Amino acid sequence: MLALILALSNAHATDPLRINVSDPTVRKVILECGSTRLEADVRGGVATFTQNPGKCEVLFLGVVGKVDDPGEYTCAANGCAQVDVHHKPIESAEGRVTVVITDNSTTLLELKCPSGYRIRSRVDTNTAVFDNVPEEECEMFWKGGNVPAKARSIRPGTWYCQATGGTGVCTRK
Repeated sequence: MLALILALSNAHATDPLRINVSDPTVRKVILECGSTRLEADVRGGVATFTQNPGKCEVLFLGVVGKVDDPGEYTCAANGCAQVDVHHKPIESAEGRVTVVITDNSTTLLELKCPSGYRIRSRVDTNTAVFDNVPEEECEMFWKGGNVPAKARSIRPGTWYCQATGGTGVCTRK
């Protein structure tokens, strides 16, 4: 949001006020004039107020980004970025692998370990949980999505994963 001081000392209070807006992302202009607050939509690059309220701060309200999925986002003037994908609460336990899928790439994961341990888990609310996993480096396979993928070196703990060109990219949290 941008704030500017608008000095209207020479204008008459009954005259209309036009504010030209050059930024196409600005959708609304808000005037804060002491205890008075006025709003006008931007149409054709112009916000028009029927009265001139005097000395005001001009605030622009506009689009800075988009949010697509549930989760947590950080938004600033240059856009929005997802901080954390919406997922089930993470509960730690010995021998548990919790996987948070950050890209909607699959609905089913399989974990295979050198000891012979092998199990599948459905992805629900971007989360899959595997219990009683041995403390060894296991492989994880994307089984229920558009793109098959494989990640290596998965051990008990919490992992955030996505599929990139057939490779599962996972980061331990």
